[in-house]
Amino acid sequence: MKIDVQGWELHVLKGASKLLSRKGNDAPYLIYEEDERLLQASNSSAKEIRDFLHTVGYHHCTQHGTDAHCTKTG
Repeated sequence: MKIDVQGWELHVLKGASKLLSRKGNDAPYLIYEEDERLLQASNSSAKEIRDFLHTVGYHHCTQHGTDAHCTKTG
């Protein structure tokens, strides 16, 4: 699942919490843009996104430019 909504990623991710809470391979591979300037404009931050993702089981994220790629398995 790719999300690029110009800083509103946290809000979209929270809206998708049921989908993101799926276990193991039923959970989507996640790609989202992590541009701190845009995130600040929507009153969020990269840390808030990572903290939220941890609550739904995403513990493996890697940075690729401004994109973060996250999975539930290593």
